Amino acid sequence: MFFNKTKRSVTKIMQEQVGKYGKNKIELRSSLRRLKEPTYFWAAEDGSGLKTNKLPESQTLRWEIFEGIVKKANSLGGKMYRGDSIARSGGKLGEALTEDMIDGFVPLTYEGANYGDTALSRSTYFSGILAWAGIVTIHKSTGDGSFITVNKEYRNI
Repeated sequence: MFFNKTKRSVTKIMQEQVGKYGKNKIELRSSLRRLKEPTYFWAAEDGSGLKTNKLPESQTLRWEIFEGIVKKANSLGGKMYRGDSIARSGGKLGEALTEDMIDGFVPLTYEGANYGDTALSRSTYFSGILAWAGIVTIHKSTGDGSFITVNKEYRNI
């Protein structure tokens, strides 16, 4: 029987891939620049998402956020800017950092942030893990900032 990948959710795809590693940490390698220190991610013990050694233990990269990023990128034609340099330089939500950028979308949609607030830059982790899973491709900036594109087989998610 033919299995159509586009009918599965981002969460299921990622859970299956992360599940292959059990409780082991997975090294995240950047396709944009060499990371100064190793970055690892692994499944949260409560099953709610992923943890990384770069964020406090209290923060989980929740499955629903990965799902939301891909759906938002698809609603934008399959392309979404990361907004990481804007977030790192103190850009404000709703101003330089918009809902059409990962680092604007996540706090406004999932974390109760308000327009005018600053945001943490976590698009590196979200986009890097989605790229590791083969769901998106990360592209270097050509002047407007780095961005992701949803890979063709996941455009219908």
